[in-house]
Amino acid sequence: MSRLEILLITGIVCIVCATAFFYVSQNPGMLSFQESNEVKAKRVLKRYFILVDHCLNLSAKKAALSAAALAVIQDLQRYGFSPQSDEKLSKNRKEFNEIDAQHEHLCKGKDDMSRSVRMLEALVKIGDFDSAAPIADLVEKELPAGF
Repeated sequence: MSRLEILLITGIVCIVCATAFFYVSQNPGMLSFQESNEVKAKRVLKRYFILVDHCLNLSAKKAALSAAALAVIQDLQRYGFSPQSDEKLSKNRKEFNEIDAQHEHLCKGKDDMSRSVRMLEALVKIGDFDSAAPIADLVEKELPAGF
């Protein structure tokens, strides 16, 4: 290669690098690996709705266990005491208490979070992701681990 070709290639590389440097300095978020406000807001909403779905499933299990316990109690009233009925009731009570503890821990006292989620959902619907980001941070802090 001649010196002229080397100078030409070097000049082109310098121009490309300078242009890229100028462009990136004008757009500092370009090289950032942080998620965008839109992605964060939608991710937090998705996590919240997974939690709500889980809470609904826990409530349904509690209702089913209550109905099963009621059926056993009605059988006790009709037919009298039996060791099987007592065993069924104690097993049912134990399972109900476990599910109730989960429900209490995950689902109770989340009124502030549900208000924040309604605001977050409204902001996402209108596309105001810059305003949604701080609310998404707040909701994310309140979400239990695993959701």
